[in-house]
Order: sequence, then structure tokens, then C-alpha cells
Amino acid sequence: MTFGKPGVGVAGFRRSHEQAEAVRIVASTATVPHSRAVYYGEDGMSATAVLARDLATTRRFVADALGRLAIDNPAAERLRDTTRMFLRTGGSYVQTSEELVLHRNTVKYRLQKAEEERGRPISDNRLDLELALHVCHVLGRPVLMPMGKRASRR
Repeated sequence: MTFGKPGVGVAGFRRSHEQAEAVRIVASTATVPHSRAVYYGEDGMSATAVLARDLATTRRFVADALGRLAIDNPAAERLRDTTRMFLRTGGSYVQTSEELVLHRNTVKYRLQKAEEERGRPISDNRLDLELALHVCHVLGRPVLMPMGKRASRR
């Protein structure tokens, strides 16, 4: 199910319909349950829709941005989720720990581990990092690397 932003009149309806069509690929590609209903107005969704059109290229982008964090396994997923939330909260250990219901030291440990797995600091190439984490969160498996493959480490 996809939704565009509400609009006024016939032109607004058409634009809303175009937006819903634009993000339809996200809903049909995603393997994560929270992406079954997609709203065009959600932060980053229009960019995700563009990236979902070429999954092979997006998978390479994700692997380059995330290194071994791009591997499809539960440990990497935990590290991706913690890193994504940390960046979303503006780099606050306290807020991240509250949002994820984790101890602050657990957040610190996971972020250190994420940097090790990524092969570089979280602050390095941050925009690509945030976009790659968002795409992984929204699309899931189609943009991740199978466990047997090795991700690049810059």
C-alpha cells in the first residue's frame, strides 16, 4: 500500500497519485514488515524509491558505505539499527539508549563495533552512511549482502 502527500483539487490528487506510484517500488521490493505501507512524505522515502529502481547498483553503494555492516545477519542488523538511531538522535548516547531501551554503555560498545565493521569512523562520509542505513532499514534483504560474501572495507 502506498500513499502520496495530500493535495488540493484535481492537480493535488494527480500529484498525490504520482507520488504514491513513485514509492510503489519500495513497498513491492521491501522484505521488512514496516515497509508494507509506504508514505511518500516520510523522510528519505523519495530517495529510497529512486535507489530501489536499480538494486544491483544500490547493493554496491550500500556495501561501499557500510563495509561489513552490509552483511545480512542479526549482529550486523543490530549495529546498523543502533548507528541509524544514534545519527537520528543527533549523536546522543542518552537519547539513543532511551529510544532503543539499552544501557548507554551498550550503545557505546555497539557504535565502536560498528566503526570496526565499517572500517572507518561514523563521521566519515556521513551522508552516504545515513542514506545507506536508511535504505537497509526500509528495503531490508534486497540491498544487503548474503552472509557468505565479503563486503568491501575502505
